[in-house]
Amino acid sequence: MSVQIVDRIAGDPLNIGFSANATAVQKIDKGYQVLAYMDVRLTGTLTLAGYTVPPTKLVESLENLISNMTVSATGKGSASTIGTIKSCDAAYYFRMTQFLESTLGVRVDVGTNNSAYNFETNFRVYFALPPRMRRIASLTAAELWNTHVFDARFVSNFTNAFNWRDQTAMVTGGTGGTATLSNVLVTVQVREITGWPSHDANKKPIIRPFVKEEQLLFDVTQTQQAKLMKDFPTGNIYRRITFKGTVGANPFSDPSDLPFANTSRTEGPHLTLKENNAFVFADFIYQQQRNENKKIFGIETMPAGYVVWEPSGGRNTKGVERLDFLPDVNFTGGQTNEIQATLQQIVS
Repeated sequence: MSVQIVDRIAGDPLNIGFSANATAVQKIDKGYQVLAYMDVRLTGTLTLAGYTVPPTKLVESLENLISNMTVSATGKGSASTIGTIKSCDAAYYFRMTQFLESTLGVRVDVGTNNSAYNFETNFRVYFALPPRMRRIASLTAAELWNTHVFDARFVSNFTNAFNWRDQTAMVTGGTGGTATLSNVLVTVQVREITGWPSHDANKKPIIRPFVKEEQLLFDVTQTQQAKLMKDFPTGNIYRRITFKGTVGANPFSDPSDLPFANTSRTEGPHLTLKENNAFVFADFIYQQQRNENKKIFGIETMPAGYVVWEPSGGRNTKGVERLDFLPDVNFTGGQTNEIQATLQQIVS
């Protein structure tokens, strides 16, 4: 059987409808072989009416509508440890798409005047991790072989779950008006590789490592050096960690550099990772690392509030009992101050 790359619409139902503050589950079609990535498109209409003072639009207004997209499956046989594969908000998926593609995805934002706004945002959920400065869609099947693609032939109950927020995640405040959502839909398309062997020469299943992504959220309640944010999961290989600061009325407020803006060190705030409460294996300065991110991802500017740590060749935490994050933090009074950590790990 020849090896082919196939792009196709995915899921049951094909169109995932919106229900405020509820969860919509989509079954991924049975019969998929090996998946490289999943493209997600969110569309809809936001109607603002009757405002005498316009509301405030959040920076990640469209992406805020999906508080979490979870991709999960039940592993079979030797792959029985597979469970939750991805569990992140849409804002992260959108930014990771920007970083790995070196450009923003297609995005049509809403406004704040009394009007009906047709909106759209697109993001990619990566099962495979492309080589640096290579766009994943340009990779051949042979090149994808070494990129931790996801073999769906060894799973069942393969689903996407979309946790919806409501219109207040897009616009807030204002006087005298209403914000109404309509025609909100999500559609999913996957890139599949067919024809690869599922068993080796000895008839044993080829169980491939897969890329797991999950998020942790930490409160910042006072300005201090080396605030302990403890107990990151261990046992896998860390490919990258994406940190995001927010300041505002809730944890999905606008991204901000402020939680990292500790001024107690001359060189700037440090972000530190420590194993077993003893060995510091990463200690970097916030703004310097953001500058490095621009070079790594080939982008003009880093979005406010984001910084990414990428260990060369990955950081193996098998055998590590404890993994902690200790950033120098800054607290803005009267607001919710948060740091989100999105962990990208290779599970084998």
